[in-house]
Amino acid sequence: TIGKLAHKYKEKGKKVLLVAGDTFRAAAIEQLDEWAKRVNVDIIKHNDGADPGAVIFDGISAAKARKADIVICDTAGRLHNKVNLMEELAKINRIIDKSTPEDQKEVLLVLDVTVEVVIPDMVGIVGRIMGGCHINGAVAEDNPHRLGVPSGLAESLIHLGGILGGDGL
Repeated sequence: TIGKLAHKYKEKGKKVLLVAGDTFRAAAIEQLDEWAKRVNVDIIKHNDGADPGAVIFDGISAAKARKADIVICDTAGRLHNKVNLMEELAKINRIIDKSTPEDQKEVLLVLDVTVEVVIPDMVGIVGRIMGGCHINGAVAEDNPHRLGVPSGLAESLIHLGGILGGDGL
């Protein structure tokens, strides 16, 4: 998803910076680094196990210094019932809020619809946990209409084969 977003914005002439805030999942940093190379964009990263909030803070600082147009911050996947992980996500959101005007921030929720998840519930839960954060959109790895998502919400979901294109990179 991040690779496709970076590619899309770069094609539009935007200066894109990726931030590797998933310091938990094995090979997550290396995977994002590979996408940055493929798309030819800059990346801010720390070592495995680093504080994700510190990585995000450094990324936003670097984006300002480098005059990036688009900053895409990757964070570790979360289970909504794991309080400590969701609190970490709320902390990251606060760091971004302090550094970025609200009208310049968008939150994109990536949902793994291969597991049983009620998409409208997840969007609401994550938004509340992040301090009332507005979720601008979501990425579903399957067609939300086929999954029985109500049409009003389905229209606000970004489907990888639609908005972002199904042709890959």
